[in-house]
Amino acid sequence: YSRLILALSALGEDAAAFQAGSKTYDLTAPLLELSSSSEVTYKVSEQGTNGTVFALIALDCRGYKKSQGAAVREALIAQLLKTQQNGAWSISNDGTGGLDKDMTAMAVQALAPYRSRADVAAAINSAMRWLSEKFQETGDYGSSETAAQVIVALSALGRDAATDPDFVTASGVSLLSNFLSYADSRTDGFRHKKTGTVNQMASEQAAYALVQSVDACGEALQKRIFRIVGYSEPILCRYGLGDFALVAYYGGEYAALCHAEHGAGLDAYELCVVLEGYIVS
Repeated sequence: YSRLILALSALGEDAAAFQAGSKTYDLTAPLLELSSSSEVTYKVSEQGTNGTVFALIALDCRGYKKSQGAAVREALIAQLLKTQQNGAWSISNDGTGGLDKDMTAMAVQALAPYRSRADVAAAINSAMRWLSEKFQETGDYGSSETAAQVIVALSALGRDAATDPDFVTASGVSLLSNFLSYADSRTDGFRHKKTGTVNQMASEQAAYALVQSVDACGEALQKRIFRIVGYSEPILCRYGLGDFALVAYYGGEYAALCHAEHGAGLDAYELCVVLEGYIVS
């Protein structure tokens, strides 16, 4: 439900009162369902950290269930704080499968709006130290998706992936420049691995990392990508760079950010979500 809520919200719909024919659906209601498990409070957390993270992001994207959801938000935050290990998070609640860089960055994104709380701030600081240490080891996380998620986390905290000293190596390689090294010069899509081919997931996550980092004037946006701040009608643009360009509308200007490999076609709903309704393909 969380991803659906994000998609509908980005399209200008109220996910808490979504009209389908003559019926109205509250798609946020399942996020408030209690779990019968003694390990977690709400059902969304039964699937692991990913479920907890995106439920919190979905509730916050348009301030859904502000009063009714206060207890849910508190429980989801508590769940994340409880399951953090050595600064990082695993995909699973019990830590099996090892600590995961992508999941840690996503958890930071979810917790970012609550960083005025001392306990949350401490968790975020610990997570960012862990992510910094992993990047400083080689100057490369090993996948564009991991770099993209950390860029989004940094931006949610008001930090710049191009210049943040914790994410620039001694040799001068920044997280942003390393991330851009995964771009395919022939198609301007993104690869999962540097030696691989362009794929949808890498390009999709690259798209919202780029929007997090750069606006039409090349300045840091420094905002949360999943906060729905507005909606504009889809605009189809051709730039001669490939079949379809991703086009950002921000501050009254349009900017081509990248485009997918011929025929790849990123999902329109996903693009609306990750790019706040300002981007189409």
